Amino acid sequence: MNTINSTSTPSSEKSNLVVGLIVNPIAGVGGRIGFKGSDDAEAIWSKIEEGEGKRVSNDRAKRFLKTIENLKDTTSFLCFNDEMGESVLAEMGFNYSIVGKIKDKNPSREDTKKAAKIILEKDADLLIFIGGDGTACDVFEAIEDKIPVLAVPSGVKMHSACFALSPEIAGEIFKQFHSGQLNITEMEVMDIDEEAFRAGRVSAELKGMVKIPYLTASFQGGKMASPSTFDEKHDQRVIAERVSDDMDRDTLYLLGSGTTCKVLADYLKLEKTLLGIDALYNRKLNAMDLNEKK
Repeated sequence: MNTINSTSTPSSEKSNLVVGLIVNPIAGVGGRIGFKGSDDAEAIWSKIEEGEGKRVSNDRAKRFLKTIENLKDTTSFLCFNDEMGESVLAEMGFNYSIVGKIKDKNPSREDTKKAAKIILEKDADLLIFIGGDGTACDVFEAIEDKIPVLAVPSGVKMHSACFALSPEIAGEIFKQFHSGQLNITEMEVMDIDEEAFRAGRVSAELKGMVKIPYLTASFQGGKMASPSTFDEKHDQRVIAERVSDDMDRDTLYLLGSGTTCKVLADYLKLEKTLLGIDALYNRKLNAMDLNEKK
């Protein structure tokens, strides 16, 4: 359930906005190598060093910044060094100040928390982060609801309601926040159990509420499990029957994650990973739990 505070106050227009930026460089990598998340940073970095996994967060950051290029002269960013923010801001030609440095060779969750705390202490007007649910939880742990945040989606597990629908939409939200047109409201940050997620169970709990600049129809909304009602099960069965009837021979089908696709597999009497990607060919299981390379 999304919480919208209708009595919240608008953001005020400023000639120069001070904004924190945190980029999680491994957000989204885990899904492409079949991890269904990127919380195990050590394993993710190991895979990257072996040549597996495609980084996506830097591209998401660039897409966001390209949308707000016309605000370069009136926006000053605060960031950590290297790929946690400095690199993309320098490449895109934005004004920025480095307020801290990565502790070790690769950025960590502790670096994210430290960066968020420093940005808070610097009295930033807004904190923007590029990541997924894990990044959102780290940011919330560091700053709670003390300053507004703008979450740009780049993760695998996107259950939190605070994320904009895309980097471009996040840019439009920022433009209106910059001009003082948006209300500040609250949205949920969800904490997902990755081990349970990999085992085929969605176990999520509310981590807390963050303040966001709210623009109608611009945020993804919190994810909820499908209800185990008679109507829902009936609808899933009807979908499965229709998809089964429409399947062509000699055609490869990829079944995505979730209970509805699982019902289709059950209808075809095939095994299915609940939260993975599986391949079917001529109504037979061709491969299970595929990563991007496979």
